[in-house]
Parts: sequence; structure tokens; C-alpha cells
Amino acid sequence: MARMARVAAALALVAAPAALGCGHCDEDRIAAVYDYGVIGKALERRRAVAFFALAGPLPAGRESQRVIARALAGEGAIDPASLRVSVDAASLSLAYDGARISPEAIGEGLNARLAANGLRVSLLKVMGR
Repeated sequence: MARMARVAAALALVAAPAALGCGHCDEDRIAAVYDYGVIGKALERRRAVAFFALAGPLPAGRESQRVIARALAGEGAIDPASLRVSVDAASLSLAYDGARISPEAIGEGLNARLAANGLRVSLLKVMGR
């Protein structure tokens, strides 16, 4: 009986890391770019916040943020200061005016403009729609 308890404990220790976040599920991706201040400000201003997964070869560090910010440039319905990008979690979030543009249209526009960089986005979640 004691041996079984030791085996069970050993198996639990081996399996414990698997229970931690993998960094690739939707919740982990959202958490990586979740900014309470940005979301609070957006909701106060009756804006929505969209979370997107990124696929493709992401440039390292701040360059990813610059590439995506350039792809969003000129889109007046999106708050450029709200953009958050996580290379590690391959995700981004941004605040936008839902009365002027849909999150699906944001995704389509990003995909069209990021295709040259080999990047693609897919919508994960919307807050404050």
C-alpha cells in the first residue's frame, strides 16, 4: 500500500508541469496581452477590445509591435495606443470603435496587410461589444 502511494505521488509530480499553461491555448494568449488599464479605459469610452492569435514568423521584440502597428495605420476606428503584442504567446489586443468597424473586419484588414510578412491573425475574443 505504501509503495502504491509513492508511485501515485511520483506520477503526480511528473504530471504537474503539464497542468501549467502551455502558452498556446486561447486563455494564455489573451492573458499575455491583457492590459487592465487599456480595457478599463476602452470600456469607459464605450469601445470594445479584440484579442487575436498570431500565426507566422514573428519578428523578435519590439519589431513585431512596429510591424503590426504599421498594418493598423490609418484605421481611425482603432486606438493605436491600445495595441499590445506578445511574441512569446503569439497574440495581440487592441481597442476599437465597434460602431465604426467589426472585429472581423479588423482581422481581415490585418490579414491582407500582414500577408507580405507571412503573418496571419485569427479572432480569439471580444470584450465590450
